[in-house]
Amino acid sequence: MGYIRERSLSDGSKRFYAEVELKGAGPRLTATFNRRSDAKLWIQKTETELRCGKNQLVAESRKYVFKDAVQRYSKEQKVSVVKRGHLKWWEKELGHYFLKDIRPSLIAEKKQKLLTETTEKGVVRSGSTCNRYLATLSHVLSICEKQWEWIEGNPVKKISREKETRERTRFLNPEERQALLKASRESENPYLLTFVVLQLSTGCRSRRLGKVMHSRRYQ
Repeated sequence: MGYIRERSLSDGSKRFYAEVELKGAGPRLTATFNRRSDAKLWIQKTETELRCGKNQLVAESRKYVFKDAVQRYSKEQKVSVVKRGHLKWWEKELGHYFLKDIRPSLIAEKKQKLLTETTEKGVVRSGSTCNRYLATLSHVLSICEKQWEWIEGNPVKKISREKETRERTRFLNPEERQALLKASRESENPYLLTFVVLQLSTGCRSRRLGKVMHSRRYQ
Protein backbone atom coordinates (compact mmCIF):
# COMPACT_ATOMS: atom_id res chain seq x y z
CA MET A 1 0.00 0.00 0.00
CA GLY A 2 1.24 3.52 -0.83
CA TYR A 3 1.24 6.64 1.34
CA ILE A 4 2.00 10.31 0.69
CA ARG A 5 3.22 12.66 3.42
CA GLU A 6 3.22 16.38 2.76
CA ARG A 7 5.80 18.66 4.36
CA SER A 8 6.13 22.45 4.18
CA LEU A 9 9.62 23.91 3.89
CA SER A 10 10.95 27.17 5.36
CA ASP A 11 10.86 28.90 1.95
CA GLY A 12 7.13 28.24 1.64
CA SER A 13 7.44 25.39 -0.89
CA LYS A 14 6.15 21.87 -0.32
CA ARG A 15 7.59 18.41 -0.65
CA PHE A 16 5.68 15.17 -1.04
CA TYR A 17 7.20 12.02 0.44
CA ALA A 18 5.88 8.83 -1.13
CA GLU A 19 6.16 5.41 0.52
CA VAL A 20 5.28 1.98 -0.82
CA GLU A 21 5.26 -1.25 1.17
CA LEU A 22 3.87 -4.47 -0.29
CA LYS A 23 3.67 -7.43 2.07
CA GLY A 24 6.09 -10.18 1.07
CA ALA A 25 7.82 -8.02 -1.55
CA GLY A 26 10.77 -6.72 0.45
CA PRO A 27 11.55 -3.51 2.40
CA ARG A 28 9.62 -0.23 2.23
CA LEU A 29 10.46 2.01 -0.75
CA THR A 30 10.47 5.83 -0.56
CA ALA A 31 10.83 8.78 -2.93
CA THR A 32 10.45 12.59 -2.74
CA PHE A 33 8.58 14.80 -5.22
CA ASN A 34 7.71 18.46 -5.67
CA ARG A 35 4.18 17.68 -6.83
CA ARG A 36 1.55 15.40 -5.33
CA SER A 37 0.53 14.16 -8.76
CA ASP A 38 4.08 12.89 -9.43
CA ALA A 39 4.08 11.11 -6.09
CA LYS A 40 0.78 9.37 -6.94
CA LEU A 41 2.09 8.23 -10.32
CA TRP A 42 5.27 6.87 -8.73
CA ILE A 43 3.26 4.91 -6.16
CA GLN A 44 1.05 3.35 -8.84
CA LYS A 45 4.02 2.37 -10.99
CA THR A 46 6.04 0.99 -8.05
CA GLU A 47 3.14 -1.09 -6.70
CA THR A 48 2.58 -2.60 -10.15
CA GLU A 49 6.26 -3.50 -10.47
CA LEU A 50 6.35 -5.04 -7.00
CA ARG A 51 3.24 -7.11 -7.63
CA CYS A 52 4.66 -8.38 -10.91
CA GLY A 53 7.87 -9.36 -9.15
CA LYS A 54 5.99 -11.15 -6.38
CA ASN A 55 3.79 -12.98 -8.87
CA GLN A 56 6.93 -14.06 -10.70
CA LEU A 57 8.30 -15.61 -7.50
CA VAL A 58 5.06 -17.47 -6.93
CA ALA A 59 5.17 -18.77 -10.50
CA GLU A 60 8.77 -19.97 -10.06
CA SER A 61 7.95 -21.76 -6.80
CA ARG A 62 5.16 -23.64 -8.60
CA LYS A 63 7.37 -24.46 -11.55
CA TYR A 64 10.28 -26.20 -9.79
CA VAL A 65 10.37 -29.18 -7.45
CA PHE A 66 13.00 -29.65 -4.76
CA LYS A 67 14.89 -32.18 -6.88
CA ASP A 68 15.51 -29.42 -9.45
CA ALA A 69 17.03 -27.27 -6.71
CA VAL A 70 19.32 -30.07 -5.51
CA GLN A 71 20.57 -30.79 -9.02
CA ARG A 72 21.37 -27.15 -9.75
CA TYR A 73 22.89 -26.63 -6.30
CA SER A 74 25.18 -29.65 -6.77
CA LYS A 75 26.42 -28.24 -10.08
CA GLU A 76 27.02 -24.68 -8.89
CA GLN A 77 28.24 -25.19 -5.32
CA LYS A 78 31.18 -27.04 -3.83
CA VAL A 79 29.57 -29.97 -2.03
CA SER A 80 31.53 -32.07 0.45
CA VAL A 81 31.03 -35.81 0.85
CA VAL A 82 29.10 -35.22 4.09
CA LYS A 83 26.79 -32.63 2.54
CA ARG A 84 26.26 -34.89 -0.44
CA GLY A 85 24.85 -37.46 1.96
CA HIS A 86 22.56 -34.81 3.47
CA LEU A 87 21.33 -33.77 0.04
CA LYS A 88 20.65 -37.38 -0.92
CA TRP A 89 18.45 -37.81 2.16
CA TRP A 90 16.56 -34.56 1.61
CA GLU A 91 16.05 -35.33 -2.07
CA LYS A 92 14.59 -38.72 -1.13
CA GLU A 93 12.18 -37.08 1.32
CA LEU A 94 11.31 -33.84 -0.51
CA GLY A 95 12.42 -34.34 -4.11
CA HIS A 96 8.92 -34.56 -5.61
CA TYR A 97 7.50 -31.55 -3.70
CA PHE A 98 7.07 -28.24 -5.48
CA LEU A 99 9.11 -25.54 -3.75
CA LYS A 100 5.92 -23.68 -2.78
CA ASP A 101 4.79 -26.72 -0.80
CA ILE A 102 7.94 -27.03 1.32
CA ARG A 103 6.58 -25.33 4.42
CA PRO A 104 7.88 -25.25 8.01
CA SER A 105 5.32 -27.88 9.06
CA LEU A 106 6.64 -30.31 6.43
CA ILE A 107 10.26 -29.69 7.41
CA ALA A 108 9.39 -30.18 11.09
CA GLU A 109 7.85 -33.54 10.21
CA LYS A 110 11.02 -34.60 8.36
CA LYS A 111 13.14 -33.35 11.24
CA GLN A 112 11.41 -35.79 13.59
CA LYS A 113 12.12 -38.58 11.13
CA LEU A 114 15.79 -37.58 11.14
CA LEU A 115 15.87 -37.89 14.91
CA THR A 116 14.02 -41.20 15.20
CA GLU A 117 14.84 -43.37 12.20
CA THR A 118 17.72 -45.86 12.22
CA THR A 119 20.46 -45.22 9.68
CA GLU A 120 22.12 -47.79 7.44
CA LYS A 121 24.79 -48.17 10.13
CA GLY A 122 22.16 -49.15 12.68
CA VAL A 123 22.32 -45.99 14.79
CA VAL A 124 19.96 -43.13 15.56
CA ARG A 125 21.16 -39.65 14.60
CA SER A 126 22.20 -37.25 17.34
CA GLY A 127 20.79 -33.76 17.73
CA SER A 128 23.99 -32.23 16.36
CA THR A 129 23.83 -34.45 13.27
CA CYS A 130 20.21 -33.42 12.73
CA ASN A 131 21.29 -29.77 12.91
CA ARG A 132 23.89 -30.38 10.19
CA TYR A 133 21.20 -31.84 7.94
CA LEU A 134 19.00 -28.79 8.55
CA ALA A 135 21.92 -26.46 7.83
CA THR A 136 22.45 -28.09 4.45
CA LEU A 137 18.75 -27.81 3.58
CA SER A 138 18.72 -24.19 4.73
CA HIS A 139 21.63 -23.31 2.47
CA VAL A 140 19.95 -24.86 -0.55
CA LEU A 141 16.71 -22.95 0.06
CA SER A 142 18.62 -19.76 0.85
CA ILE A 143 20.26 -19.97 -2.58
CA CYS A 144 16.80 -20.58 -4.10
CA GLU A 145 15.57 -17.41 -2.42
CA LYS A 146 18.46 -14.96 -2.78
CA GLN A 147 20.24 -16.01 -5.97
CA TRP A 148 17.78 -17.88 -8.18
CA GLU A 149 14.60 -16.12 -7.01
CA TRP A 150 12.63 -19.34 -7.00
CA ILE A 151 10.96 -18.78 -3.61
CA GLU A 152 9.94 -15.83 -1.42
CA GLY A 153 11.52 -16.98 1.83
CA ASN A 154 13.49 -19.74 3.52
CA PRO A 155 11.12 -21.91 5.62
CA VAL A 156 14.01 -23.58 7.50
CA LYS A 157 14.56 -20.33 9.42
CA LYS A 158 11.36 -21.09 11.36
CA ILE A 159 12.57 -24.53 12.49
CA SER A 160 14.12 -24.84 15.95
CA ARG A 161 17.51 -26.50 16.29
CA GLU A 162 18.39 -29.33 18.65
CA LYS A 163 20.57 -28.73 21.70
CA GLU A 164 24.14 -29.88 21.25
CA THR A 165 26.56 -31.10 23.89
CA ARG A 166 29.96 -29.45 24.02
CA GLU A 167 31.79 -32.58 25.01
CA ARG A 168 34.43 -33.83 22.60
CA THR A 169 35.85 -37.33 22.45
CA ARG A 170 39.63 -37.15 22.66
CA PHE A 171 42.01 -39.98 21.70
CA LEU A 172 45.73 -40.09 22.30
CA ASN A 173 47.98 -40.23 19.27
CA PRO A 174 50.79 -42.88 19.18
CA GLU A 175 53.41 -40.49 20.57
CA GLU A 176 51.17 -39.49 23.48
CA ARG A 177 50.41 -43.14 24.28
CA GLN A 178 54.10 -44.01 24.45
CA ALA A 179 54.85 -40.99 26.63
CA LEU A 180 52.02 -41.92 29.02
CA LEU A 181 53.20 -45.54 29.29
CA LYS A 182 56.80 -44.43 29.90
CA ALA A 183 55.73 -42.07 32.66
CA SER A 184 53.58 -44.81 34.23
CA ARG A 185 56.50 -47.27 34.29
CA GLU A 186 58.70 -44.70 36.00
CA SER A 187 56.04 -43.80 38.57
CA GLU A 188 56.43 -44.84 42.22
CA ASN A 189 52.85 -46.07 42.21
CA PRO A 190 53.06 -49.82 41.49
CA TYR A 191 49.47 -49.93 40.24
CA LEU A 192 49.63 -47.01 37.84
CA LEU A 193 50.97 -48.85 34.80
CA THR A 194 48.41 -51.64 35.15
CA PHE A 195 45.48 -49.26 35.27
CA VAL A 196 46.78 -47.01 32.52
CA VAL A 197 47.02 -50.06 30.27
CA LEU A 198 43.52 -51.03 31.36
CA GLN A 199 42.21 -47.58 30.48
CA LEU A 200 43.91 -47.54 27.10
CA SER A 201 42.63 -51.02 26.32
CA THR A 202 39.02 -50.61 27.37
CA GLY A 203 38.45 -46.88 27.04
CA CYS A 204 36.88 -46.67 30.51
CA ARG A 205 36.10 -43.23 31.86
CA SER A 206 38.51 -41.51 34.20
CA ARG A 207 35.90 -41.37 37.00
CA ARG A 208 35.36 -45.12 36.79
CA LEU A 209 39.11 -45.71 36.65
CA GLY A 210 39.58 -43.63 39.79
CA LYS A 211 37.07 -45.79 41.67
CA VAL A 212 38.83 -48.95 40.57
CA MET A 213 42.25 -47.61 41.62
CA HIS A 214 40.87 -46.56 44.99
CA SER A 215 39.33 -49.99 45.66
CA ARG A 216 42.51 -51.85 44.64
CA ARG A 217 44.76 -49.61 46.71
CA TYR A 218 43.17 -50.63 49.98
CA GLN A 219 42.72 -54.37 49.34
